[in-house]
Amino acid sequence: MADERSVIAYDLYQKAAQQFDYAVTGATGAICTYILQTFRPKRVDFSPYLLETLALLVLIASVIFGFKLIETKVAALMANTEWLHTRETLGSHVGNQRALN
Repeated sequence: MADERSVIAYDLYQKAAQQFDYAVTGATGAICTYILQTFRPKRVDFSPYLLETLALLVLIASVIFGFKLIETKVAALMANTEWLHTRETLGSHVGNQRALN
């Protein structure tokens, strides 16, 4: 019973964390899109324009890293699922083998 509750709690945590990642990455992407609509290229010098350009580059990098984080989490969950399936299959084969002996 305790194992079942911990699995349910972990599943809820995973879903919440994934939705948070989607929301933050999507919001950052929307902010980048909004800023790029009003962005006017100028000569780079030490001015507020440089700060705006650096902030935009940081936001774009955070969107890229956000997507990479989501991609890595999905790949890790897929690998975990495959590993668990393999372990369960092997466990059922070992259980069947012991029943035959």
